Amino acid sequence: MKQALEIARASGRPQRIFIARWMVARVQRTLGRLSEALDQQRALEAEMTATNRSDGFVFEEIAELLLAQGDKAASRPYFARAWETLSTDEGLKADSPARLERLHRLAQ
Repeated sequence: MKQALEIARASGRPQRIFIARWMVARVQRTLGRLSEALDQQRALEAEMTATNRSDGFVFEEIAELLLAQGDKAASRPYFARAWETLSTDEGLKADSPARLERLHRLAQ
């Protein structure tokens, strides 16, 4: 994990680094390291806020992490933001309609 992040950092490309950081946090969730993953995703969220950007995948991950920690109420707004952003992605509409439907359902 850390090697991939270092390679991304060496590229000097901010978007590549952002994605690599997201991927590391995503793997942390898979490994059950929920608090660590949430800290990383929240750092990405803060960076997005500071640069006036939005990324539905970050919102989705934060929602999934909050849900995995048992905080369904806190996850809802993040599922809503994820759905709002990702439901406009034509690739996801075509390839992952069930995923989008789940985001929408969990947002309510």
